[in-house]
Amino acid sequence: MKVRGAPLFLSLLLAVSTFIVFVPVVSYQFVNFDDGDYVSSNLHVQGGLTWENVGWAFNGGHAANWHPLTWLSHMLDWEMFGPRAGGHHLVSVILHVLNSVLLFLLLRQVTGALWRSALVAALFALHPLHVESVAWISERKDVLSTFFFMLTIGAYAKYVEGRGEVAEKQKFGKQRAEIPEETKIQRRQTSVATAEGGMSVSTPKQRNTEAAKRSLQAPIFYLLSLFCFALGLLSKPMLVTVPFLLLLLDYWPLERGVELKFNAIQLRHWKSLVNEKIPFFILAGVSSVVTFIVQRKAGSVWSVADLPLASRIENTAVAYCRYLGKLFWPAKLSVFYPHPGFWPVLVVIFAAVLLVTISVLVLVLRRLPYLAVGWFWFIGTLVPVIGLVQVGWQSIADRYTYIPYIGIFIILVWLTEEFTRRWSARVIPLTIAGSVVLIVLAMLTRQQVGYWRDSEALFSHSLVVTEHNFVAHHNLGLTLVYQGRTDEAITHFAQAVRLRPKYADSYNGLGEALLRQGRVDEAKQMFDKAVSLRPDLAVARNNLGIALTRKGYVDQAIGEFQEALRVKPDYAKACNNLGMAFQAQGRLDEAITQLQEAVRLAPNEAESRNNLGMALGRKGRVDEAVVQLEQAIKLDPKDSQAKHNLGLAFSKQGRLDEAISCFDQALKLAPDSPDTHAMLGAAFAKKGRRQEAIVQLKLALKLRPGYPEAEQQLRELAR
Repeated sequence: MKVRGAPLFLSLLLAVSTFIVFVPVVSYQFVNFDDGDYVSSNLHVQGGLTWENVGWAFNGGHAANWHPLTWLSHMLDWEMFGPRAGGHHLVSVILHVLNSVLLFLLLRQVTGALWRSALVAALFALHPLHVESVAWISERKDVLSTFFFMLTIGAYAKYVEGRGEVAEKQKFGKQRAEIPEETKIQRRQTSVATAEGGMSVSTPKQRNTEAAKRSLQAPIFYLLSLFCFALGLLSKPMLVTVPFLLLLLDYWPLERGVELKFNAIQLRHWKSLVNEKIPFFILAGVSSVVTFIVQRKAGSVWSVADLPLASRIENTAVAYCRYLGKLFWPAKLSVFYPHPGFWPVLVVIFAAVLLVTISVLVLVLRRLPYLAVGWFWFIGTLVPVIGLVQVGWQSIADRYTYIPYIGIFIILVWLTEEFTRRWSARVIPLTIAGSVVLIVLAMLTRQQVGYWRDSEALFSHSLVVTEHNFVAHHNLGLTLVYQGRTDEAITHFAQAVRLRPKYADSYNGLGEALLRQGRVDEAKQMFDKAVSLRPDLAVARNNLGIALTRKGYVDQAIGEFQEALRVKPDYAKACNNLGMAFQAQGRLDEAITQLQEAVRLAPNEAESRNNLGMALGRKGRVDEAVVQLEQAIKLDPKDSQAKHNLGLAFSKQGRLDEAISCFDQALKLAPDSPDTHAMLGAAFAKKGRRQEAIVQLKLALKLRPGYPEAEQQLRELAR
């Protein structure tokens, strides 16, 4: 194989291998960890790419984040795939594949090293800690922002190339870096091919023309880099450190005439490079401020009272070392790692000493510039999420390593080349060693991918590999509630509450499980506790309203539903429940208003349409009721109550045959409904089908002895 075709071959090999390892996620579902907030229960995302939803994406701070471009990508996914999670997963896998290939092409562009660039990209593509960024739909922001990150760096490299700064390097006395062996070989082969093929060699004039052309293109690539950076920030603000990373790349491998020295000439040149990055710094600053405001408003940023600064500094040092450890030994990976509060003093000291030692070494070994660049790439790109400003309850997170690990991969691969450079026969052993490492990583990654198949597998695994994981207990409890396994759910919610007594969400979850078991008084106590801990928890307010309704305290329930809507105005379920509470009090106009709002907010929710149809029917607006009930049945063909209500509406319209058909369908779904038997009997009676009417009315009385309406109908039929 000719060297000239190697980049294409390696790109295809990298893309296919990465896709094969991650493709199982295409058959996976949403998980109950942010996926509801981001996609599966997000009404704005499900509304698609409308101007209203685009405005929401840019103006809102939903889920304690500001990443409008990520929201738009989710909206586009929903328009293409709807609720089919596999399509959403597929897009994330494709983005990861593209990121891996772009990383390879980018490194080759700026270093000229073919095989080393390919190996770094393969490590990035196949490392198990990157599974979370790819397999978790809610982490679309990772793979999307990294796509624009790669384009930002690539365009910047083309900008630097267009400036033709070799002269600047000579001016500051910097020797040209050694041309990588791959580049030497390629140049020799190109020269031979040119001579043998009779091709003309470019003249100095032609070379000057090409240089002038590149010089004219340089500003365009600068603006393109700035534009891609802006798109990256709109996808995930973690990219705010990119301006500093560009300065590192100026040092190596772009070699723009700067060194790690502090003389006047070097300081002046560093200053000019910093000035060049001012537009990047401005964008990063704006993004940082907006993100902090959004997260602060959402209550996600911990205060000194929640977690002292000393504790955050301790965790920062330990976290860097834990990330390094998991890079080399990617075991016991979890979707959530609980924050311990404080680390043992000896652990903190060891971590700090290790970090300082490595930092000093890479600065001292200036003849190997990739050491400093790779190390500070790792250190710097982790700064926004390392925990100095604590957001959330995690101590570390696998997803945070997606970009930072690239720096360490560069160090490992380039150091390996450095140590083996003098080996006379290094190709075969290095190839075997590299292949073994990649195969092992691919196997570990494929295993880790499997834990993301559903919520139960994900959080059960987290409980196995971590301790005191209240989030895993809570989310596993939610999964079990939805599966109807309420006893098991209660056990996990109780554990979550024990581990974190001030976690309002777990009290709410425990209340939901108790409510499903009919233990209304106990459920109400849990909802009360959740609301006392977090008054703005709309879901707890809504659930408390449901419990109060079941206790017969409708007035108090209405107050809770209204408070839930004050906190979360687009809460469709609270609108629906408020409408039903008004309907229970006979306040039909207010009920219809709330139920119409519920339908507007969640047009694909069958329950709200059924309830609205029922309220409209009671109000005498039967034609409108029929429209809503038919739509409810279309959305949920197994809804026996909607079929029953549609039968009632048809009866009021005198469409008895259609009413009888609806009642029949309702009884096939719910054969023990006395109301449906009674209504079917009444419809038969109106049609003159006396014997069939009697049979249905007697069945109604058997199911509900003393049913007054059925008894009255039978008396009339007996005359």
